Amino acid sequence: MYYVKSVADHLKLPSIMFRTSCVTNMLSWYVCPRIKKQGYTPFRDFKSLELVPGLDPLRFKDLSILPSVFENLEAYLQLVTSVQNIGTSSAIIFNSMDYLDQSSLAWLQQECQIPIFAIGPMHKLAPEATSISLHEEDRSCITWLDKQATNSVIYISLGSIASVNEKKIIEMAWGLANSN
Repeated sequence: MYYVKSVADHLKLPSIMFRTSCVTNMLSWYVCPRIKKQGYTPFRDFKSLELVPGLDPLRFKDLSILPSVFENLEAYLQLVTSVQNIGTSSAIIFNSMDYLDQSSLAWLQQECQIPIFAIGPMHKLAPEATSISLHEEDRSCITWLDKQATNSVIYISLGSIASVNEKKIIEMAWGLANSN
């Protein structure tokens, strides 16, 4: 909803940006044009442990930059450039906590020169979590888990946007098998 700022300006109203993602996610998009200018594109090795220049202690692997989901680099950078307008808001609210995103909050605050508030975790502020899923929750695994011996099941979470190829899955499987 990038047009909201234009509407607020037209009506002479202050605009406050609300971000539900973590601060580092927003920071990733914000610094993308800068790191491109420094020669770090086309997004070479984003699994690198190398520090992002000027964003210590963040490493390239900490950034949420996934250019592969876009058709081409220029379209991606055009979208990222639109994020550069965040400094024109009256303030930014993040669903985060100071101690989780301290360095990213400080960097963004200095860069944008507007008030930035971390007021999360918001899911803890809601009276009761409700599902917005159209599907009924499948809890059949709980019955199966309850029948297993203590310490006999391993749960592996790959995240919600993980993209793992067959080679990595096999590597993880062998790692688990050999770990005793």
